[in-house]
Amino acid sequence: MKIRNHFLICTSLIILIVLTTLVNLARYSALVYNISEAKILGSFAESSAKFDGFLTEKIVFYESIVREVENYTLENDLESLAYYFEDLADDIGAISSIWLATYPEGEWAQSKHWTPSDDYVMEERPWFEAAMSTTDIAITKPYVDVADSLVVAITKQLVRDGKTYAILSMDIYLETLQDIINSLVTDDGLYSFVIDENQDIIIHPDKQYSPTQDGFTNLAELQADYTESLLAEVGEITTNINIDGNPTFGVHSDILSTNWTIITCYPTSYTDEILVANGVRAILTICMALIINFIAFMKFTDKTDKTDINQKDVF
Repeated sequence: MKIRNHFLICTSLIILIVLTTLVNLARYSALVYNISEAKILGSFAESSAKFDGFLTEKIVFYESIVREVENYTLENDLESLAYYFEDLADDIGAISSIWLATYPEGEWAQSKHWTPSDDYVMEERPWFEAAMSTTDIAITKPYVDVADSLVVAITKQLVRDGKTYAILSMDIYLETLQDIINSLVTDDGLYSFVIDENQDIIIHPDKQYSPTQDGFTNLAELQADYTESLLAEVGEITTNINIDGNPTFGVHSDILSTNWTIITCYPTSYTDEILVANGVRAILTICMALIINFIAFMKFTDKTDKTDINQKDVF
């Protein structure tokens, strides 16, 4: 009877330990996912704020130039306008050059006092095509400027009396945007990158995927698949496949005044490693409990048997 009661007690303790361990494991797993979610959403908010803040600052500055040119018909004195652009470009960081090209004449004022050669066709340049595609401000994809630097241009067609009379553009060094992306990389795996509507990579912390003078890398050329993230609501975390072909959490946002999308990523492996380690600890805890209870039960059984034998010898 004593052995049976002791067995029931040991069994109850084992069940209690197993249940407690499993509950703690579930709670810890939920906590790990909540922490991971907080990390990626925090990085996502930071990346969106940095890009929007940077572009907003440059767009506001650019719009002030547009107003100056339009209100004071500065295109009528291109030589003075070039010096004005030079002073502006020198005062503001990250700007490669500012220029105005009259249309359709093709006369020029540029902050570096560069003038196009006879075979230069402005209608084929990215800044011209982007400006003429809309009546609003446009931002180009990265391209190589006349100084062989990778830049993006803020550009706009200037219209008077219903006719386009000039294109005003401002180049921003792509390296400046690259620095923003690089600043978002963390030791625990968080990073962000930028793509356009065709899924060409505009900026990536791994420079081998960023644009070069030879062109762009498209996500379709790689193992990556961010369809789930791109189809989700802005700010919604989904599971995707990264460039290395591994699962990753992803969340996206559209970038101000562009057709670009910034995606913030956090490889699931970091979360999985923590969960696996905690699962192993839980299994070891249960195994230790089983072993200890088994040893205690065997000792109790052995002690009970000896007591029974001694009592029989007495009688």
